[in-house]
Amino acid sequence: MASLTQKDRRALLIGISALVVFILVQFVFFPLLDQRKRLAKGISIKEKGLAEMRAMQTGISQLSHRSDTLEQRVAERRKDFDKKEHGTLDVTMWVISLIQAEEDGV
Repeated sequence: MASLTQKDRRALLIGISALVVFILVQFVFFPLLDQRKRLAKGISIKEKGLAEMRAMQTGISQLSHRSDTLEQRVAERRKDFDKKEHGTLDVTMWVISLIQAEEDGV
């Protein structure tokens, strides 16, 4: 093989260095940046989901409280309350009045 001149060696070294830098950037640096972007996007999506869950939890708590209050009112009704004495319409109206009172905050 022919020996390389100093100028050829320098050109070859610059070429190899440029190739190494290109490979590092293409196969190491860019994939790391892409992964970071994906992670940031995933975090953003999960934060939105968490906010929705908290909102739903608040709604469920309110519904549970309303249900507990309605159950308490049903338990506190007169002991002689009987469906046979009252017509179905009276019972329905009584339940509706309880729900309306709950919504009014009474």
